[in-house]
Amino acid sequence: MPPQTSSAAHVATPRRVVNVIALAAWFLCLALIARKTVFVRQRRDVDAHLSVDATAAVEIALVAVACLLLISRPQLVNMLRSLRGTAAGWFTLMCGFGLLSSVWSPQPQYTAFQSVEVLSQTLLVLLGIGYCRSFADAEKNILTVCSLCLMLDMAMVIKLNGLTFAPRLWHANAYPACAAMIACYCMAEFFGATGERARRLFWVGMFAIFALALGTSSSSIVSAAVGICLASLLLRGARWPLVALIAILAVGALLAPDTALEILFPGKEGAQVTTMRGRTDMWAEFATYISERPIFGHGFAIGDRLNGGLATNTHNSLLSVALGMGAVGLMLFGATLLILAREAWKTLFTHCPGSAGVTCALVAGLLNCMTMAYLGEDWKTPSLVFVCFLMFHFMIVKRGLPLAMATPRQG
Repeated sequence: MPPQTSSAAHVATPRRVVNVIALAAWFLCLALIARKTVFVRQRRDVDAHLSVDATAAVEIALVAVACLLLISRPQLVNMLRSLRGTAAGWFTLMCGFGLLSSVWSPQPQYTAFQSVEVLSQTLLVLLGIGYCRSFADAEKNILTVCSLCLMLDMAMVIKLNGLTFAPRLWHANAYPACAAMIACYCMAEFFGATGERARRLFWVGMFAIFALALGTSSSSIVSAAVGICLASLLLRGARWPLVALIAILAVGALLAPDTALEILFPGKEGAQVTTMRGRTDMWAEFATYISERPIFGHGFAIGDRLNGGLATNTHNSLLSVALGMGAVGLMLFGATLLILAREAWKTLFTHCPGSAGVTCALVAGLLNCMTMAYLGEDWKTPSLVFVCFLMFHFMIVKRGLPLAMATPRQG
């Protein structure tokens, strides 16, 4: 780890205050997820989403408090400067362009609020990571926040369906998407960990795998499988147990292909697999809307308003970005992916702790968001989990330097 460099802003902030600010940032992130999960209110009419009731007022208040916390922190300026040229920086810039898209959105207030919500939550995660004093502290915070996100989303299923053991009632897309990213991180990092860290990775990973199996989401299962296979390639001396496990599963799939398909696509028939449960037809419809405004899009998070609420989202993040922010948004998203790949390649060769796990988690998250849009649309539970791993990756790229203490390079 490089030597810590101090700044006047940090010196003026006592350690106790730093801890309170970091705790407040994480609390606001989780409070918003709780509002969207445990305290969600089902609405039948799409126009009802434009009204402000008690639950919407709570959400607005949480976003307002988040913005006030961010504005009050002078260290945030240094953190934003540190984002320059990084994948996390390009992602944040894409979120900022989403706010600009409210100028031409058919529902400017809705677009403005959704984009401010996404941008503020992204910066809250940056703030929480920025105040971590070490890699171990950051990893512990990330795993805790992501595990709580997973629990909140599972609690929503219990709220809506009751405490049931019927597998079909546990089927969902959101919490398995979170579980896939968490499981990939823990699997990739566990074999090289020791002591308390190994125990934490084991239990968090086992809980994530249980949630992944319970959710029976085909896209999450496939993305997790890809992430775990990638982990077997990235691990060094400890890769062989994972390679052996994958080989056994591969042989089993060859010997019993019907069983393998049932595991990967639980409860799905052939037509449902090929059409991805009707997603391909829906994507064709959204493609016509994209062609109407191909350069700047219709406005951030506006997709489900264009088709009269027939779909809650586009179920594809690339389509969401193209629909909401057009070709400009796609270029920003593409820059994020290209720089992310370059940064991951560099950190993997330096064997930084966490680099393999974060890479596998982000790969799983990016694959999964092609069937469930939690990037480029409104803020969801998997959005927070993905951004946590993205900002954690950013910290690893910065060699673990506490971002709140970092003096940005000049020029």
